[in-house]
Amino acid sequence: MRAVSILIMFVIITVLSAGCENSEGPDAVKLIVLKRAGLENKFENYKEVTDPKTVSKVRSMVNVKNGEWKKDVKRKEAPPDYQFYFQRVDGKVIETVYYEVWYTDSVAEIFFVWDNPFDKRFSKEDSVELIEVIR
Repeated sequence: MRAVSILIMFVIITVLSAGCENSEGPDAVKLIVLKRAGLENKFENYKEVTDPKTVSKVRSMVNVKNGEWKKDVKRKEAPPDYQFYFQRVDGKVIETVYYEVWYTDSVAEIFFVWDNPFDKRFSKEDSVELIEVIR
């Protein structure tokens, strides 16, 4: 009888803790990835990334305060390979900043416009991490 009680308590605790891990807070955010269709500057929805750890990692990678961003750069003439932006999971509108991604020589270069144009060239390690998320 005691073993059954312990087993029931274990199951209840496991279910409750699993529920806490998967719950999305009011500020939960997902990553929306768009992929260039053909050679023109047209994009189609490609994938959504909802894993909180992955989304947080990408957000920290593109954080303006994190790393060296060049300000007031000239936009590239070729359209980007990918675009991505962050959106709240609950559907509420947030200020959307589109990040444009070009890959050259296994290095990601990201461009975005937010008050002023910014450009950042990622290290090869960060480029690999980013491409694994958006591909």
